[in-house]
Amino acid sequence: MNNKKCKPAASGHLFNLHGTMGLLVLACTAAPIASFAETTWYWKGVNVDGDSHYLWQGLNNWTNEYGEAGDPARGDNVVLFDNTCPTAFNVCNSIGDDTSSNSKRVALNSIVFDGYKKSCNQGNFALIGGGAGLKVLGDYKASHYTGILLEGEGDVPFDIVEAGSEFRGQMRMVVRKDPDGKCSPALVKKGLGTLISFYNTGNKRYEFPMNKIQQGTLDVTLGATLSNVEFRFDGNDGSARLAWGYPGKIPLTLGTGCAITESADVNNTEHGFHSKYDLQLQITGTPTNTVTTFTGTFYGGAGLLWDPSSTEYSFVYSKGVSATTGRVDVVKGTLSLVNGASFTALSGLKVSADGTLSVESGSGANFRAETLDLVSGCKLNLGSGVVLTVHAATLDTLPLLAGTYAASAGDGVTAASWIEGAGTVVIETGSVSAARWTGGAGDSNGIAVGGNWSPSLPDLDGGSTFAVFADGGSSANIDRDVYFNGLSLKGGFDFTGYGTLNVGDNGASTLDAASEVTYGFNCTVGIPVAQSWVIGANNIFNVNAGLSGEGSMSVLGDGTLNIGGTSSWAGPINIGTKTTVSGVNALGAAGTLAKVRNDSGALCFSSATNDAAVSFYNVGAPSSSTLMTCVGDSVFNGPVTNEMVKLNVTEGSSVEFANRYTGNEVRFMGTGNVIFRGRMVMSGSSGTFYLEDDVTVDFHTANNSFSLVFWTVFSDGCIRCRTPYALQASGRVNTPGESKGQRFNFMAPAVLDLGGFDQSLDGVCATKGGTVTSEDPAFFHWVAKNPYNTTYDPDGGNIGRTNNLVFAGSAGLSYDGAQTNRLGAVSTTTGTLQVTAGKLIILPQASWLNATNVVVTGGTLAVENAEAFNGKESVSISGDGLVDLDFDGTLRCNYLYIDGQRMSGGIYG
Repeated sequence: MNNKKCKPAASGHLFNLHGTMGLLVLACTAAPIASFAETTWYWKGVNVDGDSHYLWQGLNNWTNEYGEAGDPARGDNVVLFDNTCPTAFNVCNSIGDDTSSNSKRVALNSIVFDGYKKSCNQGNFALIGGGAGLKVLGDYKASHYTGILLEGEGDVPFDIVEAGSEFRGQMRMVVRKDPDGKCSPALVKKGLGTLISFYNTGNKRYEFPMNKIQQGTLDVTLGATLSNVEFRFDGNDGSARLAWGYPGKIPLTLGTGCAITESADVNNTEHGFHSKYDLQLQITGTPTNTVTTFTGTFYGGAGLLWDPSSTEYSFVYSKGVSATTGRVDVVKGTLSLVNGASFTALSGLKVSADGTLSVESGSGANFRAETLDLVSGCKLNLGSGVVLTVHAATLDTLPLLAGTYAASAGDGVTAASWIEGAGTVVIETGSVSAARWTGGAGDSNGIAVGGNWSPSLPDLDGGSTFAVFADGGSSANIDRDVYFNGLSLKGGFDFTGYGTLNVGDNGASTLDAASEVTYGFNCTVGIPVAQSWVIGANNIFNVNAGLSGEGSMSVLGDGTLNIGGTSSWAGPINIGTKTTVSGVNALGAAGTLAKVRNDSGALCFSSATNDAAVSFYNVGAPSSSTLMTCVGDSVFNGPVTNEMVKLNVTEGSSVEFANRYTGNEVRFMGTGNVIFRGRMVMSGSSGTFYLEDDVTVDFHTANNSFSLVFWTVFSDGCIRCRTPYALQASGRVNTPGESKGQRFNFMAPAVLDLGGFDQSLDGVCATKGGTVTSEDPAFFHWVAKNPYNTTYDPDGGNIGRTNNLVFAGSAGLSYDGAQTNRLGAVSTTTGTLQVTAGKLIILPQASWLNATNVVVTGGTLAVENAEAFNGKESVSISGDGLVDLDFDGTLRCNYLYIDGQRMSGGIYG
């Protein structure tokens, strides 16, 4: 030996030294130490940066097998034990970009989690193609706000060893070039555990071009359509799964350039797709292969939506028999069931105009779907002996009768143009009967006139008839109460009369969604049972006489629904289309819940009174399209929940919330009046309250709760307080680093009117102005107990942090906080300036020239302007109060009181 240090031979193996003292055989050589290409590093996590983060690089948070501190280099191995290191933000080298070969994010040969169950947050792991990849030992369930970068070429194994173990990542999953410009790595899922790549929003993406699923589950739950990604079942292990749905109940959508494939050695039907929820694998755009073949199983609620760019593409399901409760949609192209394949428990099957479902003989055994939805032009190509059983079916939204359907009629068999081949479709329940309105019976359009119906006058009372108003006449007179199972409408139609038009569980829909037509319901519409109304994109439904009944109602489609008139509606309503609400209780009676979805920004309340509880929400729509307009004077007497819907109150209009109002992100805008007579409570981790335009908001109840997490943005309009402490400070004393409380960020020309009542806030930011006013004397209490973040901390010496809030009228300011803050504006108020705690600085440019009283009972009032007051004010100092005159000159006052004793005239210093 030549006294050189010996290191393990570069064999690519990892040495586990955790918890034991063993013998390690070293391969010694006289070659320079630098010839060893990789080192294994063990996480210690003893050093933090200025933000208390445990960085992977630059702080010597690792030791090698010799106990030497340092940082991993490119191509090294790292091992994370479940040691005693702190858990705050283990940052995976947060310097550099994601995709460049020059990135400073160090690319490693391998990462091993050996019982390590903490999260590694922020930044990205980077792994080299052809390396040992990532291995997770033990039962592991931790989420990472950390991306995964795969670099170069070759397989990168992700071995989640134990069944039940989960490794979750929520950031970018991207590829990048290696120093030689190579960029085509493959993720290889190994082990019986689960690798989860999930995100719902933001600029995150998934672009691993090849994903080989050999064992266990690869769960890819995204918020966008993938492109140029292949998922391959690789090998013959039946545990292999491609899953989706974690955690946001989102389908997996594959777009152009994507593929589902199986390697040649796959010879089982146990591998397959899985979703905990009824969510689809949605294949759209242009797949890589003209024919996609799958021989496995659909598990849980996993379904399929087949919607390629051309009818030339086909999805061939072979061998597998799936009991999934999901749904299958054949939008375009062909879905084929071959070699005994079948679905036995689908919740729904839909075949659209450009779609074909093909089932060869010997396949489709025990096939079942709860619903079958067909669109004119679709085809079901069924081989001899094939029987597809469904609970109920529709053609162009019209219910089909119960019975057996085939390509040709026979004994007990109905001919169906949508069937080809010798197989059959059995519909178990279907519609009990259907009748078409023809009109033209003399001069009468009475609903009970037999001559107006084909084939004959139907049952008008039992809710068993599906009524079609599409072929004749333009109106029907509901001159008695009627009860139909459902309605189908076309061409524009009017219902008039004094009777009630009751609609059953098949609801109402239109056959001409693209036509610009209007349907008028000028009689009361009854909703006795749960149902859905589907309104076409260019259709308008005017329910002018209102709703009645106690059933629930869902309104779908992209059309317009106008609900007006006085009604006795008592059932919950779920609106998901363009809607105008007017009249009394159009959304339901007291004690009911109306769920109102607003994705289109076309929701309007026009002089409406609503006693129902109302929940406003949207489904993934941007805030720019969730606008709700209020015209006239509308009142909500029931509690209201508003999840991310903006309210625009037009000029001269008002909207009143008489009960509790709860919201997440709420924006009030317009030039009208928003009135809170019940308590307003902002809820949720992102609860934020905004005022915009020139809207006026009145609070008639005390202790309204704004966001304790974010600043309330008060950029325009006016808040008027109609009761003491409508604005109530939380009085929180936060731990270092926290910044919470009831806080307003004022911006000119926003106005807070105290209304003659004392109000309080934890934090006030007004670098851009804003006004506090009151006609009658009242205090605005600034309870500044909370440490501010660096943006608003006046001790930082940044003049941009000056508070430029203007006090006007008779509004007084009582500074009650332990912090230091500055006033930089010229205030015109005659109210009192008071300091009870902390330090309040009046800057050289600031003044309170009309103030009659200055009171300091604690803390410090620092005056940096000799002309801050008019010389006629009364100054009272008591207790621990201090006045700091930080200027050259003399501050004049009319009276000076020290601990309640009036001082004689003179100069005091």
